[in-house]
Amino acid sequence: MKRTIRPVRTAIVVFSLLLKVICPLWSQAIVKDLKFQEIPLSTVLDRLSIAAKMRFFYDEHKLRSEIVSITIKERAIDGILYDLLKGLNYSFVYYDDRSIFIVPKDILGEGISSSEKSKTAGSIDYNRQVNPIVVGDEGTVTHGKALVSGLIIDSLTSQELIGASIKFTNIEGPGIVTNTDGHFEFEVTPGAYEVIVEYLGYEPKELLLKVEGNGFISLLLNKSSIDLEEVVINEKADRTNVNEVQIGVLDIDLKEIRQLPAFLGEYDIIKTLIATPGVSSVGEGASGFNVRGGAVDQNLILLNNCDIYNASHALGFFSTFNSDIAKSVSLYKGNIPAKYGGRISSVMDVKYREGNYAKFAMKAGMGPVVSRIMIEGPIIKDKLTFIAGTRFSFVDWILDLTTIQELQKSSANFNDNYFSLSYKPNQLDRIIFSHYSSQDQFSYNREFGFDYDTRISQISYQKLLNSKVSSHTSFSSSRYVSSRIDYLGSDAAKLGNEVSNKRFGQSILWSISHDLALDLGINAVFIEVDPGKVSPLTEASLVAEDELATERASEISLYFSGDCNVSNRLALIGGVRFTQYDFYGPADIYLYNGSPSIES
Repeated sequence: MKRTIRPVRTAIVVFSLLLKVICPLWSQAIVKDLKFQEIPLSTVLDRLSIAAKMRFFYDEHKLRSEIVSITIKERAIDGILYDLLKGLNYSFVYYDDRSIFIVPKDILGEGISSSEKSKTAGSIDYNRQVNPIVVGDEGTVTHGKALVSGLIIDSLTSQELIGASIKFTNIEGPGIVTNTDGHFEFEVTPGAYEVIVEYLGYEPKELLLKVEGNGFISLLLNKSSIDLEEVVINEKADRTNVNEVQIGVLDIDLKEIRQLPAFLGEYDIIKTLIATPGVSSVGEGASGFNVRGGAVDQNLILLNNCDIYNASHALGFFSTFNSDIAKSVSLYKGNIPAKYGGRISSVMDVKYREGNYAKFAMKAGMGPVVSRIMIEGPIIKDKLTFIAGTRFSFVDWILDLTTIQELQKSSANFNDNYFSLSYKPNQLDRIIFSHYSSQDQFSYNREFGFDYDTRISQISYQKLLNSKVSSHTSFSSSRYVSSRIDYLGSDAAKLGNEVSNKRFGQSILWSISHDLALDLGINAVFIEVDPGKVSPLTEASLVAEDELATERASEISLYFSGDCNVSNRLALIGGVRFTQYDFYGPADIYLYNGSPSIES
């Protein structure tokens, strides 16, 4: 009987051991198409953590000094770690199938008891940083405080998170919020600090920062999926202290745009602004908007810091901005910062976003009047990305369905297109090329019509010079052409005009401290205006061909502004702008002599 049982028992033991060895091999993560050249080991592990969807625990201060290189085509994570740590005094050990510890080899030699492992298993919180993040180097502190700056970015797309917060658990205060570039900075006395990094829709992360001196860090947040239960509000919310130096500024949340009623399936940025206090329109179908009684032409409209002379499609029923690509929308209708100039009523600043640095994405939609498509993705992962979007209309088929003969002979078509190419050689530099175009064609009953055409090209270079100073350089070209066409009779003619400019801008943002920031720069705009050219359309037209002389001018401006938090109760903001305007010839100038005519 024993002879029969012993082979079976031996087979079971051997089979169990094989399963223990083989199962981890089956579950190993596979990483594809990554290349690292002479960069810190800690940075490589951060990227592998995202690619393999695993967690690595290590001493960042020590691994940051280990410089490694590796090219990965398609390998299991074990083989990658083996090559990375080969020749170093480090090895790796699995805690579970998704958690790996990077530890010195001498620690592995001592072994880990089952009781210690059991104790550790009950205390690990994966939303907490096990090892402290060391910031800066000793000896870089001045005036007793260290300046810590950095970026908060999405772990999957590498997009900067605007408005993410950093709160100190052991320091009282409102915390720190990232700006429009996802950048933050604060000053603290060197030491250890527990912080909580939070952003709406993302998992909060608890970190231990060991600040030794001035330094720069990048923090990654992961998106979260939360099932909300029923919420009953039966009392007013607690009062929240809100501090804002800039008055009269309206920042539109792009999520709010989709909560408003859509017009013919389109979510409109300008119509969202019109629904806010102080902004109005003459009526439905009117071009542009009015701010606090100002005229339409008293609004400065910018797209990525480039002039937009006509922000509407279809005679005002749609705006020219694509909400699928927009990153931020700000309307300054009170105190206008010194970096803007040229209008007295308001400034509307629209920023389009960059493409996804990590993965491809596409979004498309079809409506009864307008259809749209957007595609984005990396060309070189984490380095080079693109985004392209287009909107186009097909209104003619609706006009053909009407019983009104005048509308059946009418036509209304428009489109707008955007393309951007972004190159990020490192975390401190960024080069962006973008091109925008917009066209409108409208005719009524083959009697008259309008044509509009806008084209904008821009190249910009952004650089973080150090933890306190950032630079932004840009050059853009903008062109707007409009024409009015009469088709019938002796008045058949085309009247057109054109406005174009070349713009150069250089700005420096200097964050002297957490309480004082300066913004200074120069803008140079070279403007060319063709006031009008009229030409007959047919031989029967009695309209004589004529053209007004081209006008040229330049506008060079220097500006300086600053924000200062004097105390917890007092904050100051101010700025000054100097402008030199010159008009260039040749031009015909008429001088009138004699006394004005008077009624006798």
